[in-house]
Amino acid sequence: VERNLVRVLPRLERGQFRVSLVCTRERGDLAEEMVDAGVPVELVHLRTRYDPASLWKLKRHLQEARADIVHCHMRRANTSGRIAALLGGIPIRIASERDMGLGKTGRHYWIDWLLGRYTAAVMCVTRGVAEHESERSGLPQDLFRVVYNGLDLEHFDDAPPRSEARRALDLPQNGRVVGVIGRLHEIKNVNEVLRAVREEALKDVTLLVIGDGRERESLEGLARELGIASRVRFTGFRDDLPVCYSAMDVSVLASSSEGIANVQLESLAAGVPLVSTPVGIAAEAFAAGEVYLQVPSPHPDELARAIAEALQADRAQKLRLAGKDAIQAFSIQHQTEHLAELYLELAERDEIR
Repeated sequence: VERNLVRVLPRLERGQFRVSLVCTRERGDLAEEMVDAGVPVELVHLRTRYDPASLWKLKRHLQEARADIVHCHMRRANTSGRIAALLGGIPIRIASERDMGLGKTGRHYWIDWLLGRYTAAVMCVTRGVAEHESERSGLPQDLFRVVYNGLDLEHFDDAPPRSEARRALDLPQNGRVVGVIGRLHEIKNVNEVLRAVREEALKDVTLLVIGDGRERESLEGLARELGIASRVRFTGFRDDLPVCYSAMDVSVLASSSEGIANVQLESLAAGVPLVSTPVGIAAEAFAAGEVYLQVPSPHPDELARAIAEALQADRAQKLRLAGKDAIQAFSIQHQTEHLAELYLELAERDEIR
């Protein structure tokens, strides 16, 4: 979320928008990058999302900034930001939803319903997220607006040659590399990808696992248990994604649930054939079987068959070309334009100039 904001906010037309960013816990690692791009970053520390003194402080800040629109991101800010904006009389209050309600309880949805009555729009990253949130919160569907995430497509044009990328990741120069990128969480089903790599059709494949999380230790243990540890590389978190994708022959997403799944967009932008379960942006915006290979579930047999198909030279080339073509509609510029259209529409509705 933070990285996406760093890409989008500086691109909003300065003649139309005066943009600033408010952090409520800490400025964060990307704050200086945002400032260097011309967007002021302020810290208004909140003790809790409901602390009266903290909310009053945030309200005062928004009033002093003469904000017309307050756009909140992530659950904590969706709550405290909207309350403070309401108290401060900020006319346009927008919340954001980026996944399928993971970790939300009935209490969270009751708060969403309550604050939704004082919200101009809830921006969602896919139609699936919008439909889910409307159903669970009881708020009308027309409150939810879809703005797809975009990528800086040129970023992936600067990827190093495959030999250099594999050297940087300590991977064999020859042979086939299948990659998984993401948070190591149960919902990602990386354990099933490990089991798929054990299948006969993938016996010579090296699995590259990029990311970190609470599942890492158990996944490393599973790789040893399956007898494939010598063919699996766990790198931990990396931010040199063009390098990571350049090293791969196929990218795999085996998740049970996703909001937008940036890895799907990144794979296509990097020209890496994608195998995915029917989740995220791919499930609603890309043609399965043409732009990517879809598996109905993360079952190891199904994953292994699809990965083996995507590794075939002719099939891989067709997927790369179709993916490169499809991803053009998901540039960061497209996202910025759609976000600006939403802001201007709401401003016109509220007669803000």
